[in-house]
Amino acid sequence: MEESSRRLHRIASPKGCEPVACAAYRTNVSKCQLKTTADKLAEIHKGRASLNLSESLYTPESFKKRAKNLLNLPLTDTDVQVLIRYLDRDRHILVTEAQVRISSCGFRIALSRMQVLKFVDADSTQQEITSIDRGVLEMKSAIEKLDAQVEDLASKIAS
Repeated sequence: MEESSRRLHRIASPKGCEPVACAAYRTNVSKCQLKTTADKLAEIHKGRASLNLSESLYTPESFKKRAKNLLNLPLTDTDVQVLIRYLDRDRHILVTEAQVRISSCGFRIALSRMQVLKFVDADSTQQEITSIDRGVLEMKSAIEKLDAQVEDLASKIAS
């Protein structure tokens, strides 16, 4: 059994939970553990999507960090991608959108990819990511980066 499957086994689950092959990520995933983890995240985010827009928007990195804190689990990138796909495709409580940007500066062309994740209520009529959502997520990401830089500078000043 691979590492990602073992990580998802750290949440208590019913006996007889067998790993299922996940061809998209070439790994084994315990479907019971995946469902248990998804249930815990769904319970935490239930109702929050309609209350606070910024709390329902994530990048894959911020989602991974938040899930680690909420579940007390060390999740790999593969674990996070499988969980995102399950929440989006099977549970319909997460909406995803990948956005590729092309920017040119002089003779250089830069490609950047930002994936937007948005928790929604299952019975919500708005099941799409809007330009407002993208803008809020960009602001949220910029604030997180500035906070990290300020902490780094503060620790350098203190030492």
